[in-house]
Amino acid sequence: MQFAPSETRKMLNKDREMIPRTLIRGVLFMIACAVALSAYSVWSDRPSASALPASPIVKERTITMKSEISGATYIADIDGTVLLDAGPGAGGFMGVMSRVVERNRTVNNMDMSAPVRLVQFANNRVAIIDDETNWSADLMGFGSENWAAFATLLDQ
Repeated sequence: MQFAPSETRKMLNKDREMIPRTLIRGVLFMIACAVALSAYSVWSDRPSASALPASPIVKERTITMKSEISGATYIADIDGTVLLDAGPGAGGFMGVMSRVVERNRTVNNMDMSAPVRLVQFANNRVAIIDDETNWSADLMGFGSENWAAFATLLDQ
């Protein structure tokens, strides 16, 4: 099937305008604005709005955490007092956090038996702090049930 020369020209012009130039210019303008705002934020040393305000520690407990692939989790105080002894499949979030600590220590070639700190700040946030690897996790970001599970360990 042959097209007439005028139809061919119309199709070529139509193909060139699949994405309108004004749309392309608008997208480029938005990209330039985003880069400019980011650059201004960096160059002006503006503090991060998403960073949590510093808060003093009101409760702290040093604990050891051990977890197995089966889900069994063992958490004890530094003096040996058992805080949690969950069987296979019952460790839940505490087991997950234990494995995260173990993984970070494995990657950084650190002592696996060193304790971690479980702290509660004045603003009611609870965190796990691993001084061996300088890693920490604010447990508020994992939901109220998971936060509460660790918060109960501070009160035992």
